[in-house]
Amino acid sequence: MIQTILEKIRDKLIERFGTRLKCLLLYGSWATGTAREDSDIDLLAVLSEKAALGDAA
Repeated sequence: MIQTILEKIRDKLIERFGTRLKCLLLYGSWATGTAREDSDIDLLAVLSEKAALGDAA
């Protein structure tokens, strides 16, 4: 389940930012294996240049 969600998010970010997206990091409970069914997903997107305010996803 989480893998499918992460792949969809990754694909949308690539669609939005293209080659500016350098890295997508998963952290928090899903990364440590302690997530519960109601846990949120903590992600950090690293871009090669500063994003404009209108680029917020």
